[in-house]
Amino acid sequence: MVQRITRVRSCLRVLQADTETKTALVEPQVPMDPLVEHTIKPRLIPPVVMEFPGITTGGGSPGTGAKSSSFQYGDFNDNVNWVEITFSMGHLAPSEVWGSPTLLGLPLIPAEKYVKITYHPVRSVSEAVEKVQDEISHPVHKFSAASDPWFYLHVKEITRQSVEPVAEHIPLAAYLFRMLYKALHARDQSRNYVVQDLALPFSTKQMAKTLKPMLNVGVWGFGPRQHDEFIAKNRELERKLLELRGMKWLYVQTYDTEREFWEMFDEEWYDGRRKKYNVESLTSV
Repeated sequence: MVQRITRVRSCLRVLQADTETKTALVEPQVPMDPLVEHTIKPRLIPPVVMEFPGITTGGGSPGTGAKSSSFQYGDFNDNVNWVEITFSMGHLAPSEVWGSPTLLGLPLIPAEKYVKITYHPVRSVSEAVEKVQDEISHPVHKFSAASDPWFYLHVKEITRQSVEPVAEHIPLAAYLFRMLYKALHARDQSRNYVVQDLALPFSTKQMAKTLKPMLNVGVWGFGPRQHDEFIAKNRELERKLLELRGMKWLYVQTYDTEREFWEMFDEEWYDGRRKKYNVESLTSV
């Protein structure tokens, strides 16, 4: 029996950014940086842009870009108008069920050229609440070139030296991708760099029983140089997360065995949906 595999690796184009309808037609393998580069020319931008430039539209549309969210627009997947799906038999359909996305319709909103950021160095919550200052002008800063400082180090240095608010203007695309995700892959840095985004329940009795808020904690930084020790420390972190009734966002590093993975998720339900929608030829998680 010949196994048919659906591949969408060549779907790398932004087909359209319509200024009248304020929508974009985008293929699933388009990463965030070329998407922004394309839509920003007519001064438009998706309402939510995932923070790592390498995350694709097809990867974020099922809901795996949860760390990049907006209080006004929600997550990236909340801002997908429709998805065209390719099923394992090769036919296309506009659908929300399981399959391989081949085209997405995204809404766009007006974009300004710069983002103005004001850093208010404070030392207490009460001071932060009371802090209201006039806007001031500062030079343009960017964080996308190899010679630019890492964003968090830049902010740390500014707030360490100043007790007054500091404002600066940053080009929009440079602000969106200020985390320098590509640096993690330079010279195999990702092999000993910890990238974990953890979702933990708030330990509070003040919340109603029907609400289960989650706290997102990012654990980023260099780990042990020895590979075996690096893996062991990550696995130790994953076990501790389970003890605390938390879960990981699955776009980050995962060191679970297959058995351990399915202890957290419903394998029977997953396989049942793959069979129901005839997508067993698609790669399993």
